[in-house]
Amino acid sequence: LAREYTATVGKLRISLDKAAVDYIPWCVFISEFDGPTYVESSTVKTVLHTYADTLAEAKQVAAKFVTSRN
Repeated sequence: LAREYTATVGKLRISLDKAAVDYIPWCVFISEFDGPTYVESSTVKTVLHTYADTLAEAKQVAAKFVTSRN
């Protein structure tokens, strides 16, 4: 089972992380960057940082955020 998922959608970098198996929920962390890629950016700004109880819920939170930005 993976404990980290990362995706780039446009100028948004999305990370879903499970820090601990037993008690910490999924972390949803979305950053906005200004370069051609996340790594090549000079400015990276956190636009969302929240938690979700399940991976499915974390994916829904991320999808809803990305959709609201378009």
